[in-house]
Amino acid sequence: MTRINNADQILAKGGFSVGADFTAYGTTIYVTRDINFTLDLQFREGRYKIEIMDLSMSTSGVEIPFIFMNMDFEAYRDYSRKVLTETDMPGTKAALKRLNNDKKARKDYDGQKNHYDQIFPQIVDEIESIDSSLLAYMKSEVKADDDW
Repeated sequence: MTRINNADQILAKGGFSVGADFTAYGTTIYVTRDINFTLDLQFREGRYKIEIMDLSMSTSGVEIPFIFMNMDFEAYRDYSRKVLTETDMPGTKAALKRLNNDKKARKDYDGQKNHYDQIFPQIVDEIESIDSSLLAYMKSEVKADDDW
């Protein structure tokens, strides 16, 4: 979706998916995460600026904060408790009980960390690829008959 498209700026939304094995409750499955972003291209006097911002991550439409990737164990447990107490879904009571068990909560945390440690480099690679592609295109010569 393009929100602004004029001679000075193009502002558009984009997205891609990344994935890795995820282990929780003793089961390992491959989980994909959708990464959405806003691309801001600005032009001025023969120069340009590319900015990729507003990164968000989600699974099945549920947004997951990026800060989740960098939480230590206690912050993870506190955050998870907060989210679960605000949610009324099947399994909420069991998940809260599991969070109160140090050994099980630690195992879940380690599974989350491992998953994010696998997908973070994929996110970085994809963002760098988008940036490189845009830079290469911006620096290329446009032919007179190039109608995009």
